[in-house]
Amino acid sequence: MRILSLDVGDKTIGVAVSDPDGIIASPVTTVKRGRSIEKDIAEIISIADSYNVGKIVVGLPLSLGNRETEQTKKVTDFADRLKKSTGVPVVYYDERFTTKMAHSVLHEAGIKNRHHKKVIDRISAVIILEDFLELQRGPT
Repeated sequence: MRILSLDVGDKTIGVAVSDPDGIIASPVTTVKRGRSIEKDIAEIISIADSYNVGKIVVGLPLSLGNRETEQTKKVTDFADRLKKSTGVPVVYYDERFTTKMAHSVLHEAGIKNRHHKKVIDRISAVIILEDFLELQRGPT
């Protein structure tokens, strides 16, 4: 079963998907937001359908003190509407530090900072999904 991962922001949504065996996470796209939440959800549903996903993992932005923030509420509202629209199980995964890790990955790959904005959300979605998949596999 493929799993879709989302890094939901106010302006963009980073999207990643796993392979059918749930081992490898790959970046898919960045969805630009701003039209309407219905159109954003329709675009995510289209992507999910094209990959035949059985689960959607949504990065949950929490404060460093493990508390919900205004952004947490926005993301959970989006994810709740997505779940109602798809019928696909939606789960949350702590996304703290994923953007910082994504910047580190891009820096180590030699990608200049000015190009980070174009791919950072996709890389964050990959990191969320990789962490989630590793947790599902359990200790090795």
